Amino acid sequence: MKILIILLFSFQTFANKPVWIDYDPGFGKTFLDPDDGLALMHALISRNELEIKGISTVFGNTNNHKHMVRITHKILHKFKTQIPVFRGAWSKDYLGHLSPASEALERELEQGPLTIIAMGRLTNIATVLMKRPELSVNIKELIVNAGRRLEYPTYFGKRKIVFPDTNVDGDPEAFKVLIKRKVNLTMIPVESMKDILWRKQEYKAMKRMGGPIKWIAKKTRIWRWMWKIYPGENGFIPWDLFLVSYLTHRKSFSCSSMNYNLIYRKNDTTRGIGRRNRQAKKFFLMASPSLHDGPMGTYCHKIANGHQEELTKFWSLNY
Repeated sequence: MKILIILLFSFQTFANKPVWIDYDPGFGKTFLDPDDGLALMHALISRNELEIKGISTVFGNTNNHKHMVRITHKILHKFKTQIPVFRGAWSKDYLGHLSPASEALERELEQGPLTIIAMGRLTNIATVLMKRPELSVNIKELIVNAGRRLEYPTYFGKRKIVFPDTNVDGDPEAFKVLIKRKVNLTMIPVESMKDILWRKQEYKAMKRMGGPIKWIAKKTRIWRWMWKIYPGENGFIPWDLFLVSYLTHRKSFSCSSMNYNLIYRKNDTTRGIGRRNRQAKKFFLMASPSLHDGPMGTYCHKIANGHQEELTKFWSLNY
């Protein structure tokens, strides 16, 4: 009997974490950010820790769901993996309207606790909670590439850029739904990743690994040159990659529990290429210990130096 109990405990302790990926892959398109391809690759290589229950697409980097589904299946094929892929919201106007993605996510949440990695707009997820608010208790953790501190903005690089929070800007009403339901939100913001750039040495390491990892590297290399032109840095931030590595390399992230909320305030983000008309004010996802009118979440303010090398070493050992 004791042996059986120990075996059951061991299975529960080391069982893969069930996760759902909701994303907007621009990967494979020349002038679209390729970070979501790196993120999915890391999730697939981390199959001993993460059990991907499903993948859903949402508008953001691109509205071309045909491309998003096609490139997702191509990456899965490269890694010899089969995972169901579902099309989601085409725009913020789809908030509250069911899609194959929201219906599939609803079914999965009915089965029990689930960690959701949300790399794009939150429209699909908020739609589920609008229809089935009781399912919010089964969202064990919702990890987003969004948020900033209430006290100050984060400046990036030589140009002192203040990046916009595009996943919030794209559908702030979706975040209002999450706040109302007090979802356990984990924010991986610019502040945490501003010093962790994907550089030439990471590309070289990926090329040496060969196979699909080398293929991913080739598809992302142009982005490093684009960031050299603007904002003038010798690498780019692989935004969405860190949402997944937060789950697999938790010790590299310094995080704190604090309240979060949407706050309407002066828009201090930097005007960049292609952004001429900027709102004077807009909603920001803010986190701070001094906020008392929002739910409690997790805010990660720092990723350890050398996390890039940590990840490339992990890939070389596990693929």
